[in-house]
Amino acid sequence: MNRGIRALTFLLFFIVSADVFCPPRLSAFNDDTPSDNRYSLAIIFENDYFADTDKGYTNGFFAAIAMPWQNEQSENRNEVKRNDFIYKLTDRLTLVEDKNRERRKSFAIGQSIVTPDEIEKDIPPEDDLPYAGFLTGKMTVQYQNDSTSDSMGILVGVVGPSSQAEKVQKISHKIIGVTEPKGWHYQLEDEFLLNVSYVHKWKLVDTLTSASGFYPGWDTTVYAGADAGNVLSDVTVGGIVRIGNGANKYPSSPYRGGIGFIPDIGYSRNFPFVVNLIGGVEASYVFQSIILDGNTFSEGPHVDRVPLCANLFGGVGVGLKGLWFSFVMVRGTKIFEEQEDAFKYGSVILGCTF
Repeated sequence: MNRGIRALTFLLFFIVSADVFCPPRLSAFNDDTPSDNRYSLAIIFENDYFADTDKGYTNGFFAAIAMPWQNEQSENRNEVKRNDFIYKLTDRLTLVEDKNRERRKSFAIGQSIVTPDEIEKDIPPEDDLPYAGFLTGKMTVQYQNDSTSDSMGILVGVVGPSSQAEKVQKISHKIIGVTEPKGWHYQLEDEFLLNVSYVHKWKLVDTLTSASGFYPGWDTTVYAGADAGNVLSDVTVGGIVRIGNGANKYPSSPYRGGIGFIPDIGYSRNFPFVVNLIGGVEASYVFQSIILDGNTFSEGPHVDRVPLCANLFGGVGVGLKGLWFSFVMVRGTKIFEEQEDAFKYGSVILGCTF
């Protein structure tokens, strides 16, 4: 059973990620290429160590790549549409108007870990989150113009022993000399994961990206979205404010860990140094969550879900000639009835645009 799930998961990873190795060719390695026509790579590390805790969403590690932005008014627009079945589908779904619209695909693969508070116990408490490990791959298609943006994503993966989360956490805890987690025998069972997501953003104010890195500015973006699948089903609204001297046209959202997060990665190479501060709030109504409700098709550990929850987040992003770094702290409200303390974690992103 475990081998079958792993084989199916990695096969779907290969199918979804095939476009990474055969993207439309856009001279990304030429120094004269505009920054929007470059690739971006990122490593994302999320951990509650930054908040001095070790519970709930305790660790996430992802690698992501973003293809170059495509201007849909370019000469090869019809050829790209004809040869790319993904864009052919998403072009019909996006709400972003065609005028001056850009689009690109991003891919991420990684592992995330959820644990209860008292990891030193052989039998985890029934009124806390279960042990759960996720191995996921995600593709996102993004559209944007000056006023609106769309992000449409599909996630595939596996939860359970096949994610290898137990080995990863035990080895890492041994290396850094902290408490060994002992309750992994009670983790969620193996289950194939499939989730789709959609986020629409509106730019209310923007003097930040139009400054192009030379002068300070600020912007405000609001968004609404939804997720559907056996990982998470919810609806979400939020708002983000940034202050600085340069940034991507739209900020990353939502700042929610553990489900194959892909940032809107890549700072401009055209300016020697850019920096921006970021802060925001997000509210969600959750209809279903596998870490709260347990496995979809079998009985197992679960807790009493709190449907309405929210996150506050804030941090800083810095870019230097194509290299960039961001750090964001996230603090959430209760997500289940028995929860005593709010979950907190930090997200570190290291990347380059080339």
